[in-house]
Amino acid sequence: MKKSLLVFYLFLLGLCPIIYAQDFSSVNSDGDTIYYNITSPNSVEVTYRGINCFYYLNTYKDTIKIPAYVFFNSQDYAVTSISRNAFYGCEIMSSIVLPSTIDSIGSGAFTGCYGLNSIYSYSHIPPVVLSEAFLVVRDTIDIFVPCGSDSLYRASNEWDDFTNIQPSLPITTNSLGLICNGESFFFVDTLINSEGLYYHNYTNNTGCDSIDCLYLRVVDVPDVPYFPTFQIIGNNLLISWQGNSSYYNIYRNDSIIGRSTTNNFLDTIIGSTNYCYKFSGVNIRSNIYCYSEASIDTCIQLVGLNDINDNSTFVKIYPNPTSDQAVLEIEGLKSKAEVRIMDLVGKVIYNYTLNVGDMKLVIDVRGYEKGVYNVSVQNETINISKKLIIQ
Repeated sequence: MKKSLLVFYLFLLGLCPIIYAQDFSSVNSDGDTIYYNITSPNSVEVTYRGINCFYYLNTYKDTIKIPAYVFFNSQDYAVTSISRNAFYGCEIMSSIVLPSTIDSIGSGAFTGCYGLNSIYSYSHIPPVVLSEAFLVVRDTIDIFVPCGSDSLYRASNEWDDFTNIQPSLPITTNSLGLICNGESFFFVDTLINSEGLYYHNYTNNTGCDSIDCLYLRVVDVPDVPYFPTFQIIGNNLLISWQGNSSYYNIYRNDSIIGRSTTNNFLDTIIGSTNYCYKFSGVNIRSNIYCYSEASIDTCIQLVGLNDINDNSTFVKIYPNPTSDQAVLEIEGLKSKAEVRIMDLVGKVIYNYTLNVGDMKLVIDVRGYEKGVYNVSVQNETINISKKLIIQ
């Protein structure tokens, strides 16, 4: 088609912009890597690879199937267009399949595709085609379009140059469904809960069949956050935990106090009080949010920096590591204090009481599981924590 413009095609070779085209790439159902530009918060266009359209000639070959939807960076995008020069010079591409979501094709998109033998366009409304999109493509190739739409294609710019338009494809509707793992999606008359591509065929009296295509995405529900640890830094409390979520909600005494996209959060200590913390995880995909259950409360006794007026108390533990008993030695204790043995999750294993004048406490660890424990000494003026390793 338009073979007389071959010289112009060669001239276009020098007009490809020297910019990186693709924002990301994705592998389709046939294992072919396709490159995309993000054009809106919900849509992308197919583009070429590299810094310009002739840097990687013949990136695409044989039959290329463009998907209706692609996923990137926690977002699903509809594939709505073929960019300028997207398939420029793909001489060994024999066929292209365009989903019904495609509504436009840029100039030079298929320029130089000598080997192209067929185009399958599933859009009932012909995609808008800019000038010279099919330059040097033969006008006798097979153009397969939905039943009943051949007259529309024959009357559309650039499509009207092709002489073999065949209305043999079913009328196709593509849609995207999103659910959290464990939920179900109602499609036609069936509840489905597995990620995949689903079809439902309809036959009508006009002889034109139609197909509903559902792309169902299943979003993982995150694990319940676990293994919280706490570190006092000045008048703040650094809270850390383990988890696999997009972000986390942090609760103190059953009230949400913040959100974090990392596995830690800095809380401000206000006076001496008992704080109970728990966490929930959230995974995000497109416009769906999947929540984990909240973790169990982990409660700790906190002492604010402004409440601490005695820095003369010293604590040490020996032997450390130990396997049977450890001695906690304390100097400068001026009022009764509580000693708590806690695992790293914050669970209190044992409580002791130290009175004024006590200088030693023998801790029997026989029967404890091997591991690392926190030993805290607390009263109204001190909050001292030491690690104890039990072998």
